[in-house]
Amino acid sequence: MPRSSTTLPCAYAGVELFLARAAQRAPEFHEDDATLAVVGRLCRLLGGLPLALEMAASWVEHYHYDEIAAGVSANLAFLATRDSDVPERQRSLHATFTYSWDILPN
Repeated sequence: MPRSSTTLPCAYAGVELFLARAAQRAPEFHEDDATLAVVGRLCRLLGGLPLALEMAASWVEHYHYDEIAAGVSANLAFLATRDSDVPERQRSLHATFTYSWDILPN
């Protein structure tokens, strides 16, 4: 019995976002069933959070999708950037949430 296209990983906005950002970072990127399965897992690990998916996609130049998913599975700090041209408040999910929390009115 064929699956509905809505059950395929590529049908989800989070997967589409990750794939689009990954393709921007790594032009040699190619999408196949194995990649879609890993990216679907990555999206589930990150709860579909767009910021987290963008951060994860930024690592495709350095790591394979499996490695990114394994790193995220072990510790969300894996997504943190070390780029000095990125503001401190945007270098990790923790930093972003802390900054946002700190600017809320009392």
